Amino acid sequence: MTRTPAHIFRHPAKAHGREAFASVLLSEGACLPRDRHRTVTDARSRLEVP
Repeated sequence: MTRTPAHIFRHPAKAHGREAFASVLLSEGACLPRDRHRTVTDARSRLEVP
């Protein structure tokens, strides 16, 4: 069965809005392009950077 979504949104920064895709190529097992691409932190955060 093939399903067609009505809308697809990405969230570049978690819990800070959303952006609609006009079109996007989806691949099984892959994430949306640039979804959750940014992180917002403050001085109390302990962010591990590789």
